[in-house]
Amino acid sequence: MYKKISSKIVFKHSRLLVEEDEVLLGSGKKIKYLRYGYPGDGVVIIAKNNIGQTLFVNEYSYVQNKKMLQLPMGKIEKEEDVLIAANRELQEETGYKAGKLLQIGSYYQNYRRSNNKGFVLLATDLEIKSSVIKADVEEDDIQNVWLSAEELALHIKDGSITDSDTLSSLQIYEQLYK
Repeated sequence: MYKKISSKIVFKHSRLLVEEDEVLLGSGKKIKYLRYGYPGDGVVIIAKNNIGQTLFVNEYSYVQNKKMLQLPMGKIEKEEDVLIAANRELQEETGYKAGKLLQIGSYYQNYRRSNNKGFVLLATDLEIKSSVIKADVEEDDIQNVWLSAEELALHIKDGSITDSDTLSSLQIYEQLYK
């Protein structure tokens, strides 16, 4: 077992926290261990319509400098319930509200360096909302894309869906519902 001796914040921002721990290994050796993440966990929403299509968003990613297909997702605010966060994020990014939400799984987003979890939710009984919840400022050019199972498989195969949160969430869904 590792034992934390000390910890210090290296960098703090509303979207990123970097900490460096001094750790004592089981062998007696001391090392520095870097941890990072954002304050809070996240939700990833698999929204299905009544004909079995899955709702994706086509959203610009600054870091990759391209538009990327991904599932609707976002941060759970402090003290916010997972189901409320999922419906809020779904509405912010797509304009849809789920009549039914079911948490179907979770995963660590980077278990070696972070304790952030992604909670995967299945959203059904969707209705378009006339009043959209205001999204984050960088979410100004998002398009909804409905994909059939066959189209989704082709996008994964050709490498046009590469986001790890999306792929992890789809795998959880696949294991439970196929």
